[in-house]
Amino acid sequence: MRNRTLPPGRLADFLNRQPPLLSLAQCSFLVLDEADRMLDMGFEPQLRAIVEQSDLPRREHRQTLLFSATFPPPLQAVAKRSYLRPKFASVAVGRVGASNAAVEQRLVECGGTGTKADKMQILLPLLAADADGGAAAVERTIIFTNKKRVAAWVAKELERTHGIPCAQIHGDRSQAGDASTPPPVKTSLVK
Repeated sequence: MRNRTLPPGRLADFLNRQPPLLSLAQCSFLVLDEADRMLDMGFEPQLRAIVEQSDLPRREHRQTLLFSATFPPPLQAVAKRSYLRPKFASVAVGRVGASNAAVEQRLVECGGTGTKADKMQILLPLLAADADGGAAAVERTIIFTNKKRVAAWVAKELERTHGIPCAQIHGDRSQAGDASTPPPVKTSLVK
């Protein structure tokens, strides 16, 4: 096997079996995508075990690529302690840990029991106000969901039931499916 992508919990499970199901001894790169989310979700013990207690080469003998939308101080401390070399390169866009001032962020309380349908009832008037050129009119809306199947449901509900053009991007889509998403977004077919 040359390249493998695994969630940290599954990799830790493979490494903890007796005998371990795989070896990381010849691993040249460690890539942590969405590192801030992994720590928020409580994966630090698994990541630490993978990095410090497996046969993964020490950080001086591998390259570590850490991708994070934010780089808060707790993540910086963990990264410097366990993952990154003492002298590491960092690329940042804007101020580290700050949100983009050009993006409006809204927090909307959802009544009911918090079901998908309850949330859709909150979302539809917001999208309608934007589409009608109201005070908060925007050209694009990004809706984040916590699960891939919820993203698929939201896209289907908006498109088929409410006639709002949209596209979904998530890990269960084929590469061809993901490749087909950006053009409609760029050509204003999707709002």
